[in-house]
Amino acid sequence: MEEVYSYIYSLAVAASAAGIATALAPDGGQLKKYVKYAASLCMLLLLALPAKNMIAALADGVGQAAAALRSDYSAEYPGGADELVLAKTKANLEESLSELLSAKLGCEKESVEVKVSLETEAEGKIKVSGIGIKAPISAKTIGIEIWLAEQTGCAAKNVVVEWVSSET
Repeated sequence: MEEVYSYIYSLAVAASAAGIATALAPDGGQLKKYVKYAASLCMLLLLALPAKNMIAALADGVGQAAAALRSDYSAEYPGGADELVLAKTKANLEESLSELLSAKLGCEKESVEVKVSLETEAEGKIKVSGIGIKAPISAKTIGIEIWLAEQTGCAAKNVVVEWVSSET
């Protein structure tokens, strides 16, 4: 709060000094115009100082947040942000495909196991390179491999479905 008071005090002093300088400048000639211009520039600079300080504080805050994010995942994902994005994408795909398949096959989500293989391409693009599924034989459906290939963009030959019996 003391910073605000000192800033307001600085504004008042600068405004008073600008007013006095403008009043003391001679009326005839160009000098009064230049004094007003200089006083206006000084006031503008003084008004812009809090914005500069706020931007600097914001930049420090963003830098600290980025450092915190890097340090949170550095032990778990030593490969950095790319490895983190790949791992999270894989987990999300496996979870979503489990839900989709259980709904499509009419079985419980826990009975469907999905493993997704991902590969990265140029420019940071991620491609599904393979899908392995274990599903109950009681829910066996023809054409599920093609349906999964259409849903994920993976080649149908890379979709492997293993039908397991529920007794094992």
